[in-house]
Amino acid sequence: MSFSRNGSLLATTCKDKQIRIIDPRTGDLIHSGKGHQGSKSSKVVFLGDHDRLLTTGFSRMSERQLAIWDKNDLSKPLKLDIVDSSSGILIPHYDYDSAIVYLAGKGDGNIRYYELVNNSPYVHYLSEYKSSSPQRGLGMMPKRGLDVMKCEITRFYKLHIVKGMVEPVSMVVPRKSEQFHVDLYPDTVGPLPALTADEWLQGADKDPLLISLKVGAQKKSYKPQVYRPGENPLDSKNLSNMKFKFVEQTHAVDYSATSTSVVKKNLENRKRMEESKEEGLSAFDSKRKNLDMDNIADIPESELRKAYFEQMEEIKSLKGEVALKDKQIQQLREELKNR
Repeated sequence: MSFSRNGSLLATTCKDKQIRIIDPRTGDLIHSGKGHQGSKSSKVVFLGDHDRLLTTGFSRMSERQLAIWDKNDLSKPLKLDIVDSSSGILIPHYDYDSAIVYLAGKGDGNIRYYELVNNSPYVHYLSEYKSSSPQRGLGMMPKRGLDVMKCEITRFYKLHIVKGMVEPVSMVVPRKSEQFHVDLYPDTVGPLPALTADEWLQGADKDPLLISLKVGAQKKSYKPQVYRPGENPLDSKNLSNMKFKFVEQTHAVDYSATSTSVVKKNLENRKRMEESKEEGLSAFDSKRKNLDMDNIADIPESELRKAYFEQMEEIKSLKGEVALKDKQIQQLREELKNR
């Protein structure tokens, strides 16, 4: 099932091979039609505000299909293509901002993606991501979590079948410039709801509130606006200013010490950490000396393994210190350049 962009309609597929569009508030059937005729499950998704639906399913010959439908006329599809003859159920993931739909089949290792257009043939195949590891399913990161400076337009979290792990899969547009690209990142859905539940149940329809991703590309920290149902900020006539109010509440991050007592306390903590580290190293050296390296064959494997992991921890700690020193040196160089 899939909701329309403003939440006024609900599209569903069912085992009786019917596609239905329902009013989710009243349960009334608005439109219905015959969908994919295969015996396996089919999926449906609303294509934003294009007044069309996209479905995936199977033919009677068990071929996987992709279809585009007019939401006002479900008697026949506007476009029907055969994808392949695999057995996994195709699950569509639609990106409204870029008008791209991603098809990922259960048990497949690849992800196909298509561009949607307003005129015939309505859908164009772009390319596919290939992998030898089959997937159980995908989760899609909201646009607010993408790295816009690397031209990342979509990020999936792929759930592996065999290994039982989650792998991030990024879709990146290959561009050399590291600036913000307005054509790739139009205003997208923000964190605030456009309506309360009571307003929606009373019959109000409203598109999602949008925010600009360019704000998130700046190196600032923002105080989010707290949304309380009893104090709905969306009732204001000046809605365009209110929905970006939280962006204006910026504060600079101050890394400097506020008083001499803080500096003194930090120095004392650092001294204690160095002393404890020296004690740990001396204890490790004593343990290492106790190992008779001439008769290493007689030493139990557990002792050797323990000594190995202790040495690895020491090396890791030293690498961390070196990285911290390099970072401090780089910060001092930048401060000298700014003076």
